[in-house]
Amino acid sequence: MAMTMRKRHKRGYNDIVDEMGGLPDEILVSILSLLPLKEAAATSILSRRWRHLWTSTSTLTFDSDIMLYFDPTKSFKSETSKYINWVDSVMEQHRVPNIEHLKISFDLDESRAVCINKWIQIALKKRVQILELDLLEWGCFFQQDRQCYKLPRRLLHSNRDYIGSLKVLDFKSVAVDGKILEYLLSSCPLLERLSVYDSQKLVKLRVVGLSIALKYLSIERCYKIKSIEICDAPKLVSLIYHGESGGENLNSFLIRNVPLLVEVSILAEWMESFFKAGCLSQLEILRLYPSMVGICNKSVGFLSFCWNLLVPYSFCFQRYEKYLQFPPLANLKYLELRVIAHDQCSLLQLTSVMKACPYLHRFVLQLRHFTPAFGGSLIKMNASKSPHYYLKVVEIAGYRGQTSDYEYVKYFIENAVELEKLIINPVKWTPYVADRNRIPKSISEVKMEDEARAHARQHVREKVPSNIEFVCI
Repeated sequence: MAMTMRKRHKRGYNDIVDEMGGLPDEILVSILSLLPLKEAAATSILSRRWRHLWTSTSTLTFDSDIMLYFDPTKSFKSETSKYINWVDSVMEQHRVPNIEHLKISFDLDESRAVCINKWIQIALKKRVQILELDLLEWGCFFQQDRQCYKLPRRLLHSNRDYIGSLKVLDFKSVAVDGKILEYLLSSCPLLERLSVYDSQKLVKLRVVGLSIALKYLSIERCYKIKSIEICDAPKLVSLIYHGESGGENLNSFLIRNVPLLVEVSILAEWMESFFKAGCLSQLEILRLYPSMVGICNKSVGFLSFCWNLLVPYSFCFQRYEKYLQFPPLANLKYLELRVIAHDQCSLLQLTSVMKACPYLHRFVLQLRHFTPAFGGSLIKMNASKSPHYYLKVVEIAGYRGQTSDYEYVKYFIENAVELEKLIINPVKWTPYVADRNRIPKSISEVKMEDEARAHARQHVREKVPSNIEFVCI
């Protein structure tokens, strides 16, 4: 009986391979391009025809699934050698003249520049369209003491006849300066997406020119940057800037003539630049993130307090009402706030922000709680009745089941008259980490999240009307 089942299984497996074998090579290669690279390479054992098919895929994403920082049994040196040999082997076997997507994702620094330069050179010669260099330390942290890989200017100049095919550039822990980025923007007429994360060489950024095709720009954790100028960028749709905490280094942020800009993610204190540019009213998606300083230490004025809840317990609410002034955002449909909130602050003060967004469809609040050393109890605050007629979805992340969380959730249940979905997520956002999902959680953190879920299911669910979908992640 067992032998019969094995024969049936083998016969069915062979039938599937035979059926797929009837497809043209072009279709099979397209299918293989959708698989992770190692899985695509594994199909070489299926038959003689399949042996080299995977080498014709135009997508080469070298993702590392090894987390060396959290696995002491792994040798960093040996795993690095394995990764480099893997990339070298695949690049040498690659048989087609074009590469659509090349992704290098491993903890590599300037000491491996010869290898990285070689891979980029091959990709550029094959007119790569999407180039990703993810060289974050341990795969999730930005580089600190070590020397980041420096993208050499001569490599770009020597391939100037080929870089024009680039559509997407994504650099993580790659040392690129403003001149290199300006050269790429002016030399790549198809470049629509540019992302730079953790470049300590970037001091001055200029995105200027009516001929620039850029639609999406992201600059994050570039702590040495001092000035940003974005002018006459007629196609720019989305802008992300998360810089130095508190913005101590950045002293100039100029933005002008960006008629299509509808999505912005930025530190709160730099919102004034958008206000002066007159482009706030056109925004549809807005994410505001905190600096890591309190207004008691640095008064940044415009909109600061909403995202800097690091104020002394004795600081009276009436004294900082002026910081909650928010300009009208009539076109805004999505608003996300990241708030560093201490346990004694009421979140109801954020309701003034909601009033400035009358047509908001989705609101996301990401909380990161801390308990101040001075102690004390929650400062009570009453929010006036203010119906939200268009708000459909509310998500509270970092929920801890504290009084401030709970009263804020009740505010939306009572005031969002057309609310369709309420999402409670106890997972907090984590600053200074590029990919929080790669870091194992501590036992205490898991316990805290479980307690918050239990609180939400017991106390929040009963307050939610039956016509509103309640989701606890």
